[in-house]
Order: sequence, then structure tokens, then C-alpha cells
Amino acid sequence: MTQNNIFIRKITWENVRNFESLELPSGSGKFSNSTSLAQIQNGYGKTTTLYLLRSVFSNMPIDKNFIKSGYRYRFPHKKWGGDQNSPSKFYVEFEVNDEFCRIGLEIDHINMKQKFTTFRESLGGEIDGWQPPNIFRRLFEGKDDFVKLFVMDGELAKELNSSTGSAAVNAAIKQVTNLAGLHLLVGSELTNGQIHRVKQEQLSSIIGDGEERGVRLQSALSKVEELKQEQRMRLQQAKDHVSRVSAEIIECNIRKNKLDKKISQTNKELEKAKTRLERSSTDLEKTATSILERLFQPAFSYPEWQEVQEFHASQVKAKLPRSVGRTWFKEVLELETCICGRSWDEHSKEYVGEHLEDFLDTRLMTYVKEMQDSVAEHSNSQSYGSELERLKQKQIERVLNSQSVDDIRSQASDEDRKAYSELDQKIGTLTTELTQWEHLRDVIGSEKLEFIKEWGLHQFVYNTDTTVTNNIAKIKEIENLKGLEIVESDIARKIAEIGGAAEIAKGAELVQNVISEMLTRVEKEINIELEGKMNSSISRMVGAGQDGGLVVKITDQGLQYYNPNGDLQSGVNMAAELGGSYAFISALYQYAEVSIPLVLDTPLAGFGDGASADWTKLVPPTFNQVIALINSSEMRALKGWFEKGNADVYLIRRADEVIPLGKPQTGKMIVDSNVDNFVTYERDVLKGDEE
Repeated sequence: MTQNNIFIRKITWENVRNFESLELPSGSGKFSNSTSLAQIQNGYGKTTTLYLLRSVFSNMPIDKNFIKSGYRYRFPHKKWGGDQNSPSKFYVEFEVNDEFCRIGLEIDHINMKQKFTTFRESLGGEIDGWQPPNIFRRLFEGKDDFVKLFVMDGELAKELNSSTGSAAVNAAIKQVTNLAGLHLLVGSELTNGQIHRVKQEQLSSIIGDGEERGVRLQSALSKVEELKQEQRMRLQQAKDHVSRVSAEIIECNIRKNKLDKKISQTNKELEKAKTRLERSSTDLEKTATSILERLFQPAFSYPEWQEVQEFHASQVKAKLPRSVGRTWFKEVLELETCICGRSWDEHSKEYVGEHLEDFLDTRLMTYVKEMQDSVAEHSNSQSYGSELERLKQKQIERVLNSQSVDDIRSQASDEDRKAYSELDQKIGTLTTELTQWEHLRDVIGSEKLEFIKEWGLHQFVYNTDTTVTNNIAKIKEIENLKGLEIVESDIARKIAEIGGAAEIAKGAELVQNVISEMLTRVEKEINIELEGKMNSSISRMVGAGQDGGLVVKITDQGLQYYNPNGDLQSGVNMAAELGGSYAFISALYQYAEVSIPLVLDTPLAGFGDGASADWTKLVPPTFNQVIALINSSEMRALKGWFEKGNADVYLIRRADEVIPLGKPQTGKMIVDSNVDNFVTYERDVLKGDEE
């Protein structure tokens, strides 16, 4: 399949938020195939533009809750050419495989209506509706999660490396690979699939009100469905709170880092002490992990291991008396009772005899011998005492380094120490709150048997005789969604049997299981292919990384990084996070075999001041077209790079603004292509912030 190319050539606003009537680039200008930087003051409409672009790409209208306030021209006067009562119009001109296409979105705030328009010569000009070329439609229509990855903000780029961002990663993969529809059939942890719903409808229509037990089971089934819906809402609320509290903790840590930076200006030892503390914390974690791994090694943890070794070593030398093969099974069949102690019946003997070959494996003895060899050779020179002493030394080292950091911080001013203490207290409170919300999230949504057993989440799922309950009183006590699904499945099975619908239920369940298994296997192969493409890109982006090179993997915790030894790197630098995020997006492009423009709102947000150099090395060379909507702070960080001709620059400002001040915010919004104005915009404001 040939590579498809899609470029953005122009963006136009009419009566949109702060924009009266504006073309970017202006006049006959067009965005080039390389990198374009559009500098625009915070609050002038970067984020609004991002949402409109996503809507134009995906054919998904703007949420009606925001039509009146979010996109309407904000000024009640008309002196700069805008009109609050006129519809907001937003147009994007594309080049799709050399074909010109313009897609527009018009929002009527008065009548609460909106519509898409499309201009293509093959359509005879402009028509109502979203009618781009087929390749454009196939790639983007309804795929909002995929669109967010290339019409994105800097915070999302960072978020992809966290558990919060894993949902965006997996959703985008499903949409790009067109597997989202199959997932709708089988459902997810939060929603039942279409197969399940159809099965329930069929069962309900067949059961009717005939038998008393059927009515009782139907009542229990309805209660399960009601409880599942309630728990799904609670689960989403818990996830929202986890995201909120996590963000607050991050913000507090950012403020702590700023205080540390302030202290470091007078005491250069703080950064060194923090580095030592971080290194000792990592060492302690690695040491604890390695000791835990050894605890699961028989030679380390089993006190009688030497005797076990000697026994199996003797067996290896003595060989086995005879193989466990067909002769053994024939001898078993000649016994009066089975080896389990129960009497044979004619059918059982006949079954074993007919399926004899199913029980045999030509390599069975080889496996036994290999196991004995492994046991005889397995040993461990480490002892409990030496390992515990090693762990103790790492703990002491971390405590000393932590005390060193605290001692340096204690030399700060009373005001800074008070601020630091308040932040620590707030982080402690937030951490406790986060733990509570995470626990609630896991109580409701976890499917891990270890966690379910630890907290007794399924104690009301089963009766004392291990059968699944259908008692409504007990069902009401179940919080865990997996437990409710077990009860639901069992009740549905019983209803199907009562109503003579067992075959229907089994058939639907079989189809669902087949599709689920197929999705698991296909997505595993897709992830392997994507990871291969990602690591091919990141090897060029990040370079050596930690311990001689990083490998990035797609996991339930977002994008995770591993060193050449296979150790998880929990604290990779910003260059690696940037590289991983954009390598993932690039891999999706390659998988879809399409070149798509990357549009970014404040691309350096969330990565800190030091990310600009890494960004210029990673992003522009990776994508055919990059359009970045930046603020003046990001302009200053990128100044040395774009002044060398690496990017086209545009300044979006109001006509009356004094360039160095970025004020007054009066006059028509214009596009200024003067490079000197681009560089000096809001210069005095930034100086004031530094002072």
C-alpha cells in the first residue's frame, strides 16, 4: 500500500472567540511541508483552535454545552470587525494526495445549530456536510482518540508516559487499526458489549412470566444490571478523583522544585544532595527487588534444598526404571479401580482407551530429565544474613542522604521553610486521599485474583457450597464489577436453561469468546509491530539513554522504558519521555501508512524549561509537517533554533499592541510575519517576570 500524504495549507477564523477575521498564513501564503511556529498570546485562542481542528478532522461536532460560550466572538462591539451575533466559522484547507480540500465548521450560537461544509472540485464546489476524500474519511472519521494524538497539547505528550495516558494509547491503537467496532461487540470493564445486550434481550423475551423461579432470577438479574451501572459510575468518579489528586500532587512537587531552585542559587550543594538521595533511593528499590526475587528461588529460601539436590542428582545418575508411556496406561486400565480410588465403569475405561494418544507426549521423559538436571544444578551462594545486611546498608545510605537534603533546606529563609513545610503537609494529605481513591477504584474495577482475595471482594459472590449466589440481599453487598459479572453470567445461564434458550446463550457466548480471543492475539501482534517501529524511531531520537540505550514498551501503565538488562527505568529523563511520546505517534502514522500533519498547542508544557533543545532535535525531523501554536515563553526557549531558518514563523496579535509589551489588547487580530516582531513580542513582560 502506498504512503498517503495529508498537509494543512491554511487555517481561517471568522467570529471565533478573539478572532474577527483571520487567515494563517495570510493572503496567498500556505503552510510549508516543514515546521511552522505560530506565536499567540495566552488567552487569545490556542486551545479553542485545537478543539476546532479536532472536530474538523474527526467529523465530531462541538459539545452543545459549549456552543454559546466557548466559540462565540467574545466582544459585544463591532469596531474591529467582529460580530457576536453572527455564526462562528472555522475553515481548514488541506492537500490530500495532491487534491485540494477545504473543510469548515459553522456554529450558529443563536439557534444552537452547527454544520460542516466541504469544498472540493470533484463535488462541484462547496456543499453542506463533511465530505473529504475517502482516505481522509477512513483514517479520521469518529476517531477522536487518534485525532487527539496529532492535534495535541504538550500535557498529553507527557501524560502518555503515565497510567492515565494508557487509555489514550490503547484507544488510539484500536481506532487506527479499525478494531474499535469489534470491541463494541464484546464490551469492556465499564460497558457491556452488543453481543451481551442482544443475548439478554433474547433471554428476556423467551423467559416471559411462566415459572416462579424464572421470575425470581429475572428480578435478581435486573438488580445486578442496576448495581453494575451504579458501580461503573462510582468507578469513573474514583478514576476522575485519582487524576485530579495526582495532578495536585504534581503541582505541589513543581512548587517544591522551584523552592529548591531558589535555595540552590545560594547553596550549590542542594542539587548534588538531591542527586545522591535519588540515586540511593533507586539503589534501595533495586536491592529490595533483587532480594524479593531471590526469596522465590528454592536454593535460597528452602532450608532442605541440599537434600533435594542430592536426591535428584542420584536420580539423574541412576536413570529412571522405565518410561511413563502406553504400557503404564494399559496397566492402569487393567486395575479394578482407577488410580484416584474410584471404581471403573465401562464407559470410563472405553473413554480412556479411545483417547490414549491425547494423554501421551513423546517428550514426556525428556521434560522429566531436564527438570531433574535443573534441580541438581540449581544453587545459590547468597545467605539470608548477607542479603539482609546489604539491604540494611542501602537503607542507612538513603536515610543519611535524605538527612543531608533536609539539612541544606533548613538553611533557607523562614518564609521558604514555612512554604516548604506547608507543601509537604499538603502532599501528605493529598497522598492519603489518593490512596483512598485508588483503593476504591481497585475495589470496584480490579480483576486481579490476588487483590480480590486479599480484600475478600467476592465473599458474597459465592454460597457456602461454592455455587454462585442469586440472592438479592447478598448481591447488594457486592462492590466489585468482576464479582457482579460472575453473578450476572450465572443467573443468565440459569434463565437460559429454564426458558429453553441454553443454545442461544452458548452460541452468543462462544461468538463473544472467539472475538475476544482473536482481539487479544491480534492486538498483541499489533503492539509488537508498533513497539518495533517506536524503538526504531527512539533509537534515533534519544541516543544512548540510560545504561546504554532504552527500549520502550506499550503497557497498561502507559509507555514504559527499559534498559538493555530488561530493568524498568522509572525515572527517565525528559528527552526520553519526549522521544517515547512522539515515537508512538510516528509509529501509528507508519502503521496507517499515512503522513499526517502534527499540530501542537504549547508543545513544551509539562516538560520543563530544559526540554526545548530536545524538542527541536526530536519532533521536526520526525514528522513531515509540524504546526506549533506557542506562547512567548516557548518562543524564547526556541529562539536560537528557528533563527537559523529551521521554521517558518508567524505572530498572531492585535493591531494596536506595542510589540515588547503585548498590550494594549485592542485593534483587529492580525498575522504579523515580521521576524523581529516575532522575536521581541512580550519581551518586556518576560523581563518583568524574571525580575
